[in-house]
Amino acid sequence: MAREKVTSTKFLHVALTIALVVLVPSLGRAQSETVKLGDLAAISNAAVYIAVEKGFFKEQGVTTDITNFASAAKQVPALVAGELEVSVGSASAGLFNAVAQQAPFRIVADKGQAREGYGFSLLAVRKDLVDSGQVKTFRDLKGKKIAILAKGNIQHYLVGKMAEEVGLTINDVELTFLDAPSQVTAFETKAIDAAYAVEPWAARFAERGVAVRFRTPDQVKGLGPVQVGVIIYSGKFIGS
Repeated sequence: MAREKVTSTKFLHVALTIALVVLVPSLGRAQSETVKLGDLAAISNAAVYIAVEKGFFKEQGVTTDITNFASAAKQVPALVAGELEVSVGSASAGLFNAVAQQAPFRIVADKGQAREGYGFSLLAVRKDLVDSGQVKTFRDLKGKKIAILAKGNIQHYLVGKMAEEVGLTINDVELTFLDAPSQVTAFETKAIDAAYAVEPWAARFAERGVAVRFRTPDQVKGLGPVQVGVIIYSGKFIGS
């Protein structure tokens, strides 16, 4: 019970932090301002919705125009074009390539990390494969189909590190790119063998009885804390 209370308190602190980070550029603006925000269906973004529900944005004269994306990587073109002002997404090859090309946006805050005891992302494996003993370690996934949200995202990197730990490479598994709801269906039809997921989707897999939590980044030897989630401002938003 005490742990639940502490966790709830920390969660509210995160919500307040997210609200302030998003709103700082808006302080001092006249009247109401609409902020276009790119969202993902991930537990690390829950604080944004807590801030909306509790009226933190409204108190600052800000209305949030939220658009959902299948992956953070798919938000990058919209950020570059200025169609999105704020992204609550994650690190990806596309993001870093855009930064290297001096794209007009900036990472302004941490939104989530893979570190011991605080991970919110994990590899889930089809329940029948685990129950039957066909998959006991990541090595048993060689040649099998693993779903991630998008090519070159942080999930791609983490699956690669899990493969390296057991002497494999990312090329030893078959990657497929599916959004989270489609992964549920793919598990049910046995179209995939595993998926790298973020909560609440791992919980959804478990509820449906289609997949089980198999491995988390903090269990990978030699892999320190990894920056997973980030908050990004477009150049247009920073300058306005």
